[in-house]
Amino acid sequence: MSIQEVESWMKVGGLIAGSLFFIWKLCTGWLIVNMGVCIRIQRQRRRDGIDDLTVTVALEKGSTDSIWLRDVEVRMTALENGELSDACVRYVRIHGFDRVAESSTQTVAWGAETDGKPIAISPGEKVEYSGHAVVSAEHPYLLEAVVLADRPLFRVFMGRCIQWRASAVSLPVPDAGKAINGGPGGAGKH
Repeated sequence: MSIQEVESWMKVGGLIAGSLFFIWKLCTGWLIVNMGVCIRIQRQRRRDGIDDLTVTVALEKGSTDSIWLRDVEVRMTALENGELSDACVRYVRIHGFDRVAESSTQTVAWGAETDGKPIAISPGEKVEYSGHAVVSAEHPYLLEAVVLADRPLFRVFMGRCIQWRASAVSLPVPDAGKAINGGPGGAGKH
């Protein structure tokens, strides 16, 4: 075998090894983007039988690559005796992640049509988006957040958006003067 043949076989072997390496990296999470998702809930009594509930979805982008935010949704389901009530499923409108248009003078144009491009979140960036709902004061609610984002290489290789999820439960606000955790007049921890 000549030196040229050995060199050709080494090049083929290197190409195969390199290809296998990248296939292995794709299958084991090379394109997985690290981001933390957290739901914060605040609930307060509006009047008898009605509560105001605010939901904040906090995103903390890790150090791996940027993402382009496509959608943030929160589904709210009433709980009856600890079980999900299919009859009471609502969606909380999350505000603030839609792109705002720019005017010709490079200022914010709140009511104008936008180009529909997603918002970019860079490594290390923290953002929060919130929504509000009016809910029945007597039920706890399960809140489930879904965040959809995109990254060009991920979509090319995986064919879909990246998805993150988080959930939280909002308990009813106790009436004033009612005992909580055995304490008189709500003296216990909430």
